[in-house]
Amino acid sequence: MKNLRQMIRTDWRWFAKDKRFMVTNVMPWQDYDTKALLGTKVETVITVDNTPYQAGPDGTVQTNLFEKITFKVAKNEVKVEVGDFVEPVNAVATIYGDYQNQLSVKADDVVVVDHKVSGVKK
Repeated sequence: MKNLRQMIRTDWRWFAKDKRFMVTNVMPWQDYDTKALLGTKVETVITVDNTPYQAGPDGTVQTNLFEKITFKVAKNEVKVEVGDFVEPVNAVATIYGDYQNQLSVKADDVVVVDHKVSGVKK
């Protein structure tokens, strides 16, 4: 993901502002080592990104349009479907990776803000 360094000075609300997240998959969230069920992963794609990012050193402004974000929810049942537009509830984002370009987002829940896009199948 791009422009995450700008988020270090702010928070999830800043990053999510002016973005829309569409569900692409819903699956169990399991502990990597023990395989214990931790909740639900809601995989999304950013379909709108109107966040005003700072220009890079060469003057170009990048975007996170069509980047994927997974919301990890500590609930076994999340009521969303593929194609729904969603927002995480009480999201906490953590930046990681060698280049600080990876994002992990945990949330209390994920709520539908717009229903399914027509033509999207499960």
